[in-house]
Amino acid sequence: MRLFFTLIMIVSFHVSADAPCDDKCQKRIELINAAAETSFVNKIWIKPETLTNQCKGYPYFPKGGIKSAYCFIKTYIPISVAETISGHKMFLFSPHNNDSIVRTNESFGHYNPEFLKWGIKNILPITENEDVKKTVEGTYQRYFSYSAKTYYLVWLQLQEITDENQKIKHEIKSAIQSKQYYGTDKYYAFLKEEYYKHPNLTWSGNIAKTAVPFWVRREIDGTSDFFIQALEVVFNTYDPDFMMFVSQKSHNKSLQRNANASVE
Repeated sequence: MRLFFTLIMIVSFHVSADAPCDDKCQKRIELINAAAETSFVNKIWIKPETLTNQCKGYPYFPKGGIKSAYCFIKTYIPISVAETISGHKMFLFSPHNNDSIVRTNESFGHYNPEFLKWGIKNILPITENEDVKKTVEGTYQRYFSYSAKTYYLVWLQLQEITDENQKIKHEIKSAIQSKQYYGTDKYYAFLKEEYYKHPNLTWSGNIAKTAVPFWVRREIDGTSDFFIQALEVVFNTYDPDFMMFVSQKSHNKSLQRNANASVE
């Protein structure tokens, strides 16, 4: 996230400061202490309208990708705060620093599996209150479902063993290895409507074009399964119809691949 994960880091935690720290350190402590009083559930899931853009550019939340989402979630939970709360570094290594997103051809952020495991467990608020559940479901539908579904559909389509997918993966991986820039506009129309035709299912080409290289990078750092688990936790809770639809589509395509393999 920052995935899609930092857009839904839900946890209440208190940290005290016994040792002196600078202004940035104090700011992190204030955010964490505030979380103990009002919780990130209230701030992110229940009151998402209080989020404001903390970056230069990326003003597209909630109709943008992960980077745009992080720029707004950063209002309450920048990377350093998420790391303090979880007890794990978000990345094993990364060009990002000072809670900022750094775009460079030199490297990319390799996510820490331990941080992602923590994220999966804390991705949704644990509550039996029906009013809270309805509020969170409304927030999901309004703010997060559009980008979440697009990322998931892109991942699902990338699982297809096709010449096009192999070419795309090779292009991106080669560019990363040689530290060359790879554009994303060419992936705007990556999702094929005939694969996921449904009257209530829409996605965004602007999000899809960033999701394609995102999933290729996750294939490189070996963390795609963690992100898929997190998305499926959300879908199974607040969008079971979507989960049922894509599961059936995935099953049908798997059967078709097996049939084609048998014929060949």
